Amino acid sequence: HSLICSPNNELYVMGVTSSSNFPMAGAPYQASHNGGPSFIENGLSFASSDIFVIKLNATGTSLLASTFMGGSGTDGINRGALYFNYGDQFRGDIALDQAGNVYVASTSASSDFPVVNGFQSSLSGAQDAVVFKLNSSLSSLVWSSYFGGSGLETGNSLQIAANGDVFMAGGSS
Repeated sequence: HSLICSPNNELYVMGVTSSSNFPMAGAPYQASHNGGPSFIENGLSFASSDIFVIKLNATGTSLLASTFMGGSGTDGINRGALYFNYGDQFRGDIALDQAGNVYVASTSASSDFPVVNGFQSSLSGAQDAVVFKLNSSLSSLVWSSYFGGSGLETGNSLQIAANGDVFMAGGSS
C-alpha cells in the first residue's frame, strides 16, 4: 500500500497479507496473523487480512524487522462504500518522524484491533480508520487508536509535522 525510506535509506513498507507464514524478523510487536473472514475484493481472493509493516536494509538484501498489525476481522482493506477510484480499497500510508518512529494510517473492521493509549478505544461502526505509531524496530506499539463514528471510515494518508503532530486524511460516511 505504501513505502518510505529512512534518512539512512532503509525501506519501510506497509501493506496487507492473508499469509499466516509471512516473514517475521527482529522482535515483532505482533508475531502472528490474527486471521479474519475470507472475502473477495476487486477480484482478489483473501483468506483474511492483517496489516503488515516491514523494514529492509538499504540494499534490500536483508529483512531487518517486521510485524503484523490487526485483530480478528478485516484489517487494511476498505471494504465499505468509500471507494470511488481504482485502488481505493487498498489505500493506507506510512510515515516516519525525525526520531525514526513509524506511523501508519489504514482501516479496520476488527473489534479487537490493538489499541494502546488511544483516544478512541473501540470500533464505532462497521469499519473505522486506524492510526498507530511503532518504534523504529517495529517491536513496540507506542500508541494506536480507532478513528471513526457510526458510519464507515478509512485512513488513506498521513503526514508528520516537524513538531510531531500527526495529520491524517481519509473518508467518512
